[in-house]
Amino acid sequence: MSQSNDADVAEFLGSVAPEVRALCFELRSIVRHIAPAAEEAIRFHALCIFEPNRAFGAIGGNICMLNCRGDHVRLEFIHGAALPDPDGLLRGNGKAKRYIELRNLVEVRRESIRRLIAAAAARAANSE
Repeated sequence: MSQSNDADVAEFLGSVAPEVRALCFELRSIVRHIAPAAEEAIRFHALCIFEPNRAFGAIGGNICMLNCRGDHVRLEFIHGAALPDPDGLLRGNGKAKRYIELRNLVEVRRESIRRLIAAAAARAANSE
């Protein structure tokens, strides 16, 4: 994964509670494993991970966003309504965006989370 400016990520996560920061780093590691060519940047007040060189950049090639909120990380998918969700994890009723609130490492490490990230990465890789 192409790194965003580490100083930007450090600043972004600097004010986040240590427990939530650990969740964010674990999710980031999972996404890096699934989509090693993805890029990341701070966008929309979140760590945005996206497929490079896609129309509309971080939006068109969006894989996911890690949005740190109080006591949890909100794993957000801009194109989540288009993802398969057989476990019914995704929340939200907007036209496209969906999210999952994750509060501990057990939740973060569920195979169903990896499957959603993989589906989002495949969708982003095939977007134009």
